[in-house]
Amino acid sequence: MAMKICLVIMEYPISRRNNKKTTDISGGAGVIMRDIAIGLRKQGHHVHIVARGINDSEDHSFTDNGVIVHKITPSHYVSLTIKVTKFVQHLIDSEGIEIVESFDYAPLVCEPFKQVPFLIRMQTSYAYLQYVAGKINSPYDVKDKRYSHFSYSLHLADSIAASSQYILSEQSSFHSIPEEKIYGVINNGISLKVKKGKMTDTNTMFCHGTIRKGKGTDRLCKIFNVVSKLNQNVKLCIIGNGKTYWEKQCLPIIHSGMKHRVEFVPYSNREDTLKKISNCGIYISMSEHEAMSISMLEAMTLGKPLVLLKNGSFEEFIDDGVNGFIVNDEEEAAVRILALLQDRELYNLISHNARMKSRTYTMESCIEGTERWYQYVLRNNNRIQMARDRPYAELVKQYYLTLNNIV
Repeated sequence: MAMKICLVIMEYPISRRNNKKTTDISGGAGVIMRDIAIGLRKQGHHVHIVARGINDSEDHSFTDNGVIVHKITPSHYVSLTIKVTKFVQHLIDSEGIEIVESFDYAPLVCEPFKQVPFLIRMQTSYAYLQYVAGKINSPYDVKDKRYSHFSYSLHLADSIAASSQYILSEQSSFHSIPEEKIYGVINNGISLKVKKGKMTDTNTMFCHGTIRKGKGTDRLCKIFNVVSKLNQNVKLCIIGNGKTYWEKQCLPIIHSGMKHRVEFVPYSNREDTLKKISNCGIYISMSEHEAMSISMLEAMTLGKPLVLLKNGSFEEFIDDGVNGFIVNDEEEAAVRILALLQDRELYNLISHNARMKSRTYTMESCIEGTERWYQYVLRNNNRIQMARDRPYAELVKQYYLTLNNIV
């Protein structure tokens, strides 16, 4: 049976300006949600996306492969949050939306929706990273209330899923989420059609994604310094958003005599980015806390050996020494990279296994898992919504009263 669905997201990779579709700033979250939305539409569901219009001057709506996209222009954070929430409620009233899902950035939602279940597909959170770093003791200690807001939103949700068991367990415990709200794991999926460019340069190390603090790009630069001393052919390619952070915080780490071997490629559009990835050799991620990243799936699908810093999520998808390597530190990463650079047989074996493993994570299975989640929530709506009256209900209520008073 067709469902009427609204997906809320902080970023969406497509926008419309001057009556033409154009690329917008987006990380993996926006790419995943676009693919999910289009997949749900192909299954016959009616899908609306409500997203922050990062580079837009005014609110606007357009259709993307049958999905109706609404871009809400940025403003003061609290104003934007309330604006998005009211717009979604308008869609519920006018379009008969039956279910609302927010991906990761649940702060865009600031109160329960009338008679409609609210779901969150959880990724990692800034507050959790601060906790792991020993800077805070609870999610409500974060100075920037935009990030503590995420925890409040989780307590407003009727059901919560995540792309990895590690993220689901760790985040649920940290944010004290009642057990009855937790649905389970829905792995991210991927579907790629890439026209390959020039031959793969197996000597190129690369990372792909948003370049910012906590993503481990600075550690990758240190690894490159070591590897480049021992291998005169190795190169480094950084693909993604965050050029200012790269130039100020990461590029200065590279030894001066090696900078000519380093390339920064800003994100333009997905097709060009995937073509660039297909021409690189070894995918590296030194991010300490990551969910099931879309860039990792893209690399696996394109047959790239992966070298990843040990964390709970990566260990769910990578069999160490089979379809990639899980490392404990920068030194071990350098050793694994050098082995892949120097042993072509090893490179080809890991490459083949990575490509085979990626077939487990199809967009079709992600869509099927999403549909089952929605159907489960709709069947159990009355019981699930009772969870809103459980722990933190009064605290959440007072928090949003405060928000409304600010505007």
